[in-house]
Amino acid sequence: MAGADATAADEVSIAPGDRADAASRTLSFGLGNGVLFVLAVDPEVAFGHEGPSDPVCFFAGGRLIDLPNGLALSWRHDGEAAWFRPRPDQFLRCEHRLRLSEGVAVREALVQDDAGRQTLWRETRLVSLAHAHVVLLRWELTPQNWSGPIVVRSLLDLRAQRQAAHHPAWAHGGEPHDVHDLLPDDGLAVRVTGPGAGQALRVDVSLRTSGAPCRQAGRAHDHDQSYQQRRVELPPGAAVCIDVAMTVVDAGVAPVTVPAFDPELERHRAAWQGLWSRVQVSAPQDVPLERACRFNAFHLLQAVSPLSVGRDVGLPAWSAPDGAPGHDAWDETMALPFYSLHLPALARELLNHRARRLGPQSARPWHGAAPMAAWRHHLATRDRALLEHASGDVLVAAARFWADRAASERSLVAAWALRCAAGLRDHLDEAAWSRLCARVQLQAHEPALWHDLSRSVTVPWHTGGVLALPGGDGADTLMLLHLLGEDGANDLIAHAGGRPAAGWYARTVHHHIAASAPATAVSRVVRAGVLAAVDPAASWANFHVALHAPQNERPALDDGLSFGAMGGVWDVLLRHYLGLQPEADGLRLRPRPPDALDRVSVRVCLAGHWVTVQLQGKELTLHTSAGARPLALRFNEQFHEVGPESTWSIRCR
Repeated sequence: MAGADATAADEVSIAPGDRADAASRTLSFGLGNGVLFVLAVDPEVAFGHEGPSDPVCFFAGGRLIDLPNGLALSWRHDGEAAWFRPRPDQFLRCEHRLRLSEGVAVREALVQDDAGRQTLWRETRLVSLAHAHVVLLRWELTPQNWSGPIVVRSLLDLRAQRQAAHHPAWAHGGEPHDVHDLLPDDGLAVRVTGPGAGQALRVDVSLRTSGAPCRQAGRAHDHDQSYQQRRVELPPGAAVCIDVAMTVVDAGVAPVTVPAFDPELERHRAAWQGLWSRVQVSAPQDVPLERACRFNAFHLLQAVSPLSVGRDVGLPAWSAPDGAPGHDAWDETMALPFYSLHLPALARELLNHRARRLGPQSARPWHGAAPMAAWRHHLATRDRALLEHASGDVLVAAARFWADRAASERSLVAAWALRCAAGLRDHLDEAAWSRLCARVQLQAHEPALWHDLSRSVTVPWHTGGVLALPGGDGADTLMLLHLLGEDGANDLIAHAGGRPAAGWYARTVHHHIAASAPATAVSRVVRAGVLAAVDPAASWANFHVALHAPQNERPALDDGLSFGAMGGVWDVLLRHYLGLQPEADGLRLRPRPPDALDRVSVRVCLAGHWVTVQLQGKELTLHTSAGARPLALRFNEQFHEVGPESTWSIRCR
């Protein structure tokens, strides 16, 4: 891709605007590394009377905990009382940019105060992907028509609880039980005890300046906040870099050595480049599509990252509208294939996290969603070791849950889970199967019982040959059809003894779409998936809205980011449009690209094969990587074998 196009697809920009712009940026420009999450709250806001009462920083330690805001920063001219907190009319220009390839948020502005002094101001913010517990913020101030001394101040919020705090919908965090000022010899530090007197953390904040002469200018502490400050002498033509570093560690661990900004920025960039080498998408004819795909991927990679591995951290959930039950379960299931096809180690982490928590007391929707997520991961990766352990545990737990329910409580979702668990032995060797049986104390009769129960579920046909699932599992009919596809749904219905009339799938899709309104990004993703085989133009329209929703619809803090929808748009692109459908006997290829989709290239990992898939005109081409085993393909019911470092093409329109 040409350099200009690459930059356009890599940067998401927001021009200064109304309050909705600011509210959306707080969420969509937030940064994380799978351990820490920081919302894009402007540092200088804390210096006003209405400073932020909402959470700013979160720590993921099994659950998300609100942290004190250690990123509050401002400056003032020496001898003046007002701290730098410009009004909208004082901005001569301003731009906010999110650099996806680097994992960095940048704010640039030229500001003129009431005395006519102009200052060029550049802010760079990152949550380090190189070190799990480090957040860095840099301000570069360049006076344009003035010089002289300034005082720089960094604040640390000491309030344990806030009035009417609004959590991001994906966070479900809690205010800390206690925040205790530690009064260190240098910098600022507090001890934070999590909700319910839980996990104890230490938060340290350091302030550094460079580029101009400076000296310490004192610290102070009171009930609500502590601060540290420096006095900087700015000669004519000079500029100063002001760096704030926030580190978070367990309270019993020694504080982290604060890294210098520039070297840490380079390490952080290198870590992001490693992630993007595994998540590749190119669409030179549709730069907005490429940018939107990368933006959705960016937030998925921030939610769960390589730094999450071993921390027992799951995918943060979003709040369903009106508290609809089960949406967190199916949200996770929709997002998981993104990780399975690009970063399988992260998918394994999520499945291990879920396996530890799925039991008889888990909410009913999890017993439909979790096994489907586990099985789809196995089809994509052929990870038999995980199938023997976490994935197998999930399948067995779900099957036992449904087997203990009354027949009237078992739907097609239950039939799918029971059938999958009953066939688990076919995908493990004898030794692995024996180990699994011993670990979960599986009785010899259970798989046969599950198989029989899966065939006894009533298929709910309505008038006109329309499938309509009863409520209760958290997945409606369209969601199930999106996840299974037409062929998978036909197979499940036949297994359960149903005999659908010709054209049932299209009638069912149109019926349920007509009866519901697409109120959420997830519902638009689901519509895009089910319509791909029925009405490609309508499918593309829904896909386009869902893909661009995080930017175009300006979600605010209480709306949250739907990771299910963000992963779901990738699933529609890869599975429904480009036709990459992992199955038990290999990769089934069934492309259905809409007319508007062309000249797009993606890279995925299929059962250990790195495969680049390119759509151009009427041709779909697969390029396999070197050193892998032959890739088994099924296209138009014929089997093919594609060797390593090979190219294979088909007509797809």
